[in-house]
Amino acid sequence: MSSNSKVNNRRSFVADTYSSAELDAKLELGDDFDVIDTQDIIETYFLGLFSKKKVKVTVQYPSKESLRKRMGRSNAKKDSDVEEFQNFLKGYNKGSSRKKTPSKQEIQNGNIKILKDIMSKMDFDKDAQPPQIKKKATYDTLPKTKNVEKIDFKEATEEQQHYQKLAEEISSLRKELAIFAKKDRKNTEERCSTFRKRFYKMFVDNDMPAAFTNNLLNLFEKKLTQDELEDKTKYRRKLREYLIDHIYFRKGIDAEAGSKIAFLGPTGVGKTTTVAKLAYHLKYEKGKEVAVISLDGYKFGGIMQLEDLCDEMGIEFYSFHEGSELEKYIKENNDKIIIVDTAGQNYSKESGSKEINNIIDFTEGFERYLILSSKMKFNDMMRLNDSFSACNLKGVIFSKCDLCKYVGTIIAFLYSSKNNLVYMTFGKKITGDLREAIPYRLVDGILEDEN
Repeated sequence: MSSNSKVNNRRSFVADTYSSAELDAKLELGDDFDVIDTQDIIETYFLGLFSKKKVKVTVQYPSKESLRKRMGRSNAKKDSDVEEFQNFLKGYNKGSSRKKTPSKQEIQNGNIKILKDIMSKMDFDKDAQPPQIKKKATYDTLPKTKNVEKIDFKEATEEQQHYQKLAEEISSLRKELAIFAKKDRKNTEERCSTFRKRFYKMFVDNDMPAAFTNNLLNLFEKKLTQDELEDKTKYRRKLREYLIDHIYFRKGIDAEAGSKIAFLGPTGVGKTTTVAKLAYHLKYEKGKEVAVISLDGYKFGGIMQLEDLCDEMGIEFYSFHEGSELEKYIKENNDKIIIVDTAGQNYSKESGSKEINNIIDFTEGFERYLILSSKMKFNDMMRLNDSFSACNLKGVIFSKCDLCKYVGTIIAFLYSSKNNLVYMTFGKKITGDLREAIPYRLVDGILEDEN
């Protein structure tokens, strides 16, 4: 990103390569500057999740007045610095000496062993059928339970008394085991509740919607064994794996000659800037022939901005208002990668369907990508994703990530929409700052580091 400090008539530009930094200087200052210093540096992006080797070029220009005129013409603004990732909660004390409570399976195995020991000590024929005990009910011996007779123990035979005592001992043992199991279950629930509350708070504090978080943890915990539910380290590891497995990614846009790419999205999400970023990436970093076309008939300022950017980068630019114009151009230029910036509007229920149908007609045969701002609310992201679902989206690109402090909303959207995350963009600079997303980095950005 362009940082960039000014001392008298000096300005510094940060980019991936020296040529890119000099191009940034040219876009902002024109041709009237001299390079006075170069440095190799490392920049960190988006909450500390991304870092990359960069170069810093310091230039000197003649006067502030000429700079103001140039900046006014190109609408250049100072880039926002990427905020550093904040320290998460302190790690869990791994040296805890708390005694582990037996699992359900261990309790059941213990119950069976106890019952077998009792039965083995009893002196009777195991294969014999127990005699039918005659039950005599009297006024004094009637139980409280309806329609059940109580045995008159005094009138029972010695053998009957033996079986009666055995039944009472087993019943008493079962009650004790039930009490023990209930206490163990309560302890387990308290531990699980502690884990759940801890991760729930962590997620919600990172802008993940509360209702979504609760539902996510419910679904996740159903997949855990009792041992994983009771062990915090295993719980966290399985939660990390679960999130990585349930959010989807696509590694960049692998475009070749003849590829047709369309960017879709509402007004104000940084769609035009993202088009320019991808065009620069494909032309100067991938060595492809690229043409940019605007179909935005509503935002004249956006068309002029994109035209100026393409002119500075040496990339072909056209603005069409009819599908036939676009179709004709595509047929005549099938040796190029064509990137289309579609009309950006606040798609309402009344007009949205019609406009989206127009986009579908104009971009038949295109790979379509949805552009969303990382600062959007979860419900707005889902509404737009649903609105554009008829466009057969290939993926989503999140813009303005330099202004986003937390990743919870992005993770919730990717989990819920099943849409592929393709790129994340940072700042208003055209060169660089277009990053391919890495799955585990997003997830690690929301789980606290316990190492």
